[in-house]
Amino acid sequence: MLAVCVQAVRNKTNLKSISIEEPGTGTIVDFTSNPLESVVKQETNNELMEFRKIILQELEALDNLAKQSLLLWLGLGINQEDFLGILNLSKQYQVARKFQGYQKIILKNLSQFTFKKYKQQTLSEKDINQIIDNNLSYIKEYLKFYSREFFEEILWEIITKEVDRQEKSILKHHFEELKAMPKEKLNLDETDRIKQKIKVRFAGKIEQKLQISLSIFKSSNESIENFIEMCFQENTAILY
Repeated sequence: MLAVCVQAVRNKTNLKSISIEEPGTGTIVDFTSNPLESVVKQETNNELMEFRKIILQELEALDNLAKQSLLLWLGLGINQEDFLGILNLSKQYQVARKFQGYQKIILKNLSQFTFKKYKQQTLSEKDINQIIDNNLSYIKEYLKFYSREFFEEILWEIITKEVDRQEKSILKHHFEELKAMPKEKLNLDETDRIKQKIKVRFAGKIEQKLQISLSIFKSSNESIENFIEMCFQENTAILY
């Protein structure tokens, strides 16, 4: 996996751009924009799954507070300042460092996996540092994807099992109209009632799954509202 990545990293230091057209597609792939992503796209599904499996295994191996914090921050967008109390810290930058530390724990074992492929090669310190940086960036991006998916599954379960057909129809109509006219011109009373019902159930399910009270996070209410709104706007098909 990282053999291609290292070559892309080396090329990146010498060239502004390396673009290759994928055969038969007309799609131009830029191998310098994100070497790790370029590698991921070229590797087999099995190797990609193994790469992600390690990330998730290491996430599960973190203590509960670390895992909860990453999920809430990356998945729901809870403000870092809201974690000061629960992490016994006093400054926002300390929270940022703490979260970076959690990701570096995951990075350690992921790097052990990736560098096994280089037993027969000699890497420069610059190459090694670049690979580590790319791995760390990918860890955050994949954890963000996984965390959002974690909360989406909770939300879709509520929509599927606890929102009736009429309520879904009202929501569907609302979001279709939202694309065509300003929000202030819509009749929001019934829509807001349904969304509030979903928000309460969603928050309750999150607290139940993570065994944590969302009330300790000042931004949780707004974050949950924004998350639900974003999910509906991006996937109205769930309301059909």
